[in-house]
Amino acid sequence: MKRNLLLLGFLITWASAAVNASQVISVDPSTQGILVPKSVFSKGIRTVECWFKPGLYLAQGTFSQYAALIARDNSSQNEEWGLFFNHNDGSLRFYRRIGTTQYEINANGTDWQAGTYYHVVAVIDSLSGMSLYVDGVKQTMTDSSVAAITMNNDDTYIAQWGNLNIRHFTGELENFRMWSRALSHSEITNLGCDLDSTEKVGLELWLDMENVDTIAQTILDVSSNALSLSYSGSLFIASDNLCTTVTSVDLLESTNKVYPNPSSGLLYIESASNVEKVEVFNLLGDRIRVERGRVSVLTLDRGVYLLKITAEGGKSSIVKVVVN
Repeated sequence: MKRNLLLLGFLITWASAAVNASQVISVDPSTQGILVPKSVFSKGIRTVECWFKPGLYLAQGTFSQYAALIARDNSSQNEEWGLFFNHNDGSLRFYRRIGTTQYEINANGTDWQAGTYYHVVAVIDSLSGMSLYVDGVKQTMTDSSVAAITMNNDDTYIAQWGNLNIRHFTGELENFRMWSRALSHSEITNLGCDLDSTEKVGLELWLDMENVDTIAQTILDVSSNALSLSYSGSLFIASDNLCTTVTSVDLLESTNKVYPNPSSGLLYIESASNVEKVEVFNLLGDRIRVERGRVSVLTLDRGVYLLKITAEGGKSSIVKVVVN
């Protein structure tokens, strides 16, 4: 039997006898980074995706140096690139250099809560250039740079600033993936723990964090390339199971519509079946309230919430909503 889960607005599909993503990795400055093989970049990288959960509150003044999710360093700042948190303003920045010319964009937010998972996707489209998506939402800043990130002699590391062993990210990481094609907005909003055959097209690296050898200090890439990535120092296996934070449910046949979304007032639900109840959850899985019919978000803090919509017959769907 196949079951589907809509977690944070991303459709996750699995066979009930083989649920993936039972673990994530926890990193800190003692990890000393995960080395990405240069061959990953041989076709040029256009999409980078990961889930991250900061171990520390990240905002202006709360940390003293860049914190890299992934980065490549060069002593002459030539062909560098990275996805990192900027301690000067708390922003999440996607930057790259073509030669020594720098191109960069920031996510909209400037504070990142400790203990909360975020989903980020950085894209370089061959026509529209650079863009960022956080929790499925396209961020405001873009850049016209269209060249893919290519292979060179410098090392790229996850969770530290290139091979310098500085500017480490502290927290949890899950599903680190890289493609040699630019994913579309609709593809990004449907990304989940598993990928179908279409989504795997152009997939050059996939670290699902399920295959970690702490003795050999390697992490297995589960893309068709089947690479083995090495790391130094300490790396911790965390029990936090991102993909089953919310209990799996049978989805309605894509007939639910929640609008307006984002909202700061009332949410309305359109469904082909009669809705019996709507449960509102925060991202920690705490149920905040139960509603019937329209849902008021007037008293909720700004942020992302989950609506569990239960219709006649007990079938349910989970939809992400943004309160602004």
